[in-house]
Amino acid sequence: MTAPDARAATVATWWPWLALPAAAASLVTLGLSIDLLSSHDGVEGEVWVLVPAAVGFSVVAAGIWSTRPHPPGIVRLGVLYTVVGLACALALPAHGWAQERLAGAEAAAWLSSWVWALGTPPLMAFGLLLYPDGNLPSRRWWPVAAIGAAGIAGLVPRAPSPRDRSPTSRPWTTRSGSAPTLPGASSKAARSRC
Repeated sequence: MTAPDARAATVATWWPWLALPAAAASLVTLGLSIDLLSSHDGVEGEVWVLVPAAVGFSVVAAGIWSTRPHPPGIVRLGVLYTVVGLACALALPAHGWAQERLAGAEAAAWLSSWVWALGTPPLMAFGLLLYPDGNLPSRRWWPVAAIGAAGIAGLVPRAPSPRDRSPTSRPWTTRSGSAPTLPGASSKAARSRC
């Protein structure tokens, strides 16, 4: 192998270490900047959960992608960690942009209403099932994986479109736009019985 070929092989091996964490860190920085410079109350508490998830899973995914060869199970983990890391990173600027009255705020609101479903839920559904080698523990675990996939697929279609602004289009939220709490939902159910 000549020197340029060796250099190209090294670049091909290490580019994910640079691209994925850099993209996640850039999105996180943009999201935090929008939140800190915005006119509303600043950075919300749940945002701080997304920061380590975005950067951490992007770094782990880059580590997986930089190893050669890729066994099929490890590729599944790489895809999972890439989706989780980038979805958590993309949720930050989308949510911050949607809070402001800027151009594209409706599209950002639409994106932030469903991109979270590609963040932590796939990790909870498949992370423990596929760890450590990317394969299910046995064939008996396929129903559990199918239920997890159906649950995640059920989260995304519930997101409203950017043009759909009516409160009745989001049946899982209250009139103020926030998700109902368990005591609030149970009291509403008790009132509807009477």
